[in-house]
Amino acid sequence: MISKKFITLILNEKQKIKILVSNKKKSILWSGEGHIVFEENGKKIKLFSSSFIGPVIEDFLDALVFGVEGRINLHESINQDVGYLYNQFWQKRGEFVTIENAWIGASYLVFDSSENDTWIYNESDQIVIEVTPAYRWHFLDECDRMEYPEEYSDFVEYDEFIKDYKPILKTYINKSTAKKWIRILKKAQKKIVTKGQYFTISETPKE
Repeated sequence: MISKKFITLILNEKQKIKILVSNKKKSILWSGEGHIVFEENGKKIKLFSSSFIGPVIEDFLDALVFGVEGRINLHESINQDVGYLYNQFWQKRGEFVTIENAWIGASYLVFDSSENDTWIYNESDQIVIEVTPAYRWHFLDECDRMEYPEEYSDFVEYDEFIKDYKPILKTYINKSTAKKWIRILKKAQKKIVTKGQYFTISETPKE
């Protein structure tokens, strides 16, 4: 479902993804601000918030297309939860398969925020959307934390964070629903060509 303000992707009667693409009734820039939220029974999980919404929608669309085609099965080296391993990778705890110094599992990452990461991959004949907690201080300079304690009042050590680690959400999209989402996103995505150009949000299409 598309309006001038939201793109709404309905998973079931309890779950949906809402993409806020504009606060005004006008076209927004490819590099304009956007927000992506997962809603479940009134509870909201922020998946993404940035001033570059255009390329993120493109990446999301690609992930759905690959998922429908069954092309994003997790790599055989991913033998634990994908979000758990991602945090471990940044802490250099364990052996990881990499391509150009990037962990191979990062190819399944679609959205990220300061608090969580969102993954899309195939499992059996379905498509998984998984949201996992992200450790916010992988690259924190200890000197900065000591010098500006008020800015890091909620800081926790990595060992404490990972001890209580568990996925925030794991849900499944069947391929029929994914195809409907692809149609909706393609209709919304009238023009995304290069930085500085725009895409427009059409009226609600009749599915």
